[in-house]
Amino acid sequence: MKEFLNSFMAQHQWDSTTEPYEAIFVSTVEQVAQNLGSRPFHPTRGINAAIFDSAMVAFARASSVPADIKDRFLGLLDNPSYKDAISDHTTDVDKVKTRIRSAQEVLFG
Repeated sequence: MKEFLNSFMAQHQWDSTTEPYEAIFVSTVEQVAQNLGSRPFHPTRGINAAIFDSAMVAFARASSVPADIKDRFLGLLDNPSYKDAISDHTTDVDKVKTRIRSAQEVLFG
């Protein structure tokens, strides 16, 4: 993960505009807050970055939000393979791929 982030930042450090990324981020945050509430990434105490990254990617890629998204999200949090991918070795590439794929399938599939 560290290698990926360093490489990405090196490639984009001189980008002159961040507006498209800002628009996607703001729109995604608004959709998450509107549909999942104000603290969806706090399953126990503090924010869970693994839940955050997978849900945000899934929402950012979605073209529409199902009416039962809250129930789908709760189901995602109970999914055994997703639980494993958000709780142990969370920077492992396979775990990242698993949780993003699971979030997309459960939330918007």
